[in-house]
Amino acid sequence: WIFILHSIAWWAIKQVFADSVNIRLTIKDLAWFLIRPIDPYWYLWVLFFYYLIFYYIGKRGFRNKWVWAAVIAASLAGSVFWLHWEAFRSLLLYMFPFYLGMYLSKQDSVKKLEKWVWILCGMISMAAFSFIIYTGKDVNAMRVIGIVSGVSISLFIILLAAHIPFLENSRILRWCGRYSLEIYVFHNYITAANRVILFRLGITGFYINIAVNFLMAVIIPICVGIILRKTGLYPFFFNPGALYKRDMG
Repeated sequence: WIFILHSIAWWAIKQVFADSVNIRLTIKDLAWFLIRPIDPYWYLWVLFFYYLIFYYIGKRGFRNKWVWAAVIAASLAGSVFWLHWEAFRSLLLYMFPFYLGMYLSKQDSVKKLEKWVWILCGMISMAAFSFIIYTGKDVNAMRVIGIVSGVSISLFIILLAAHIPFLENSRILRWCGRYSLEIYVFHNYITAANRVILFRLGITGFYINIAVNFLMAVIIPICVGIILRKTGLYPFFFNPGALYKRDMG
């Protein structure tokens, strides 16, 4: 429901403000969005299928080596083969990172990882950042290297956060984490509007645009989430099943 609602809303907004958008959407994009998701909501499409795929697997634990082999193979296939169906390629590409995230969150295994994992992820992260700085190229666009560096950087950041008390026990980060879905869903509306507004105000500096967009894209969605919860409208936007249960009850 979240995917359908915001895909249609995003398409509609792009029609209204067609002269101010970077990429225009057509009626064909709307007609096929259930198969070819509209950016940036492709992740919600992928997430839906991940929940279907991993619902029972996650309940049975994470010791099955064949499952690990399958998700790693899927991610490598998504990285190596550039499929015309981009949504399906994304489904394959991010399968291992998603499954790894499930494992780390449910098993509380972050702190138990061996020291060599720290070192390896750190080395790959440093190499990836150095490559980006000196070449200006996008590592994520490179086959295999993109998924390996992405997983390594993500895991290295998670490891750092788990071993730094200030980050691990931060109430602010935990509070923001409760609104992560709202931030993801609404941030593109905010950043798109900010770009237009800042440009018309003559504010074109790169760093100030990044800073303003980041702050607004976090603060405003959180405020929207709080308002929706206070007014009872939250289920309509994010959990329609709760409305159904309430009516049935």
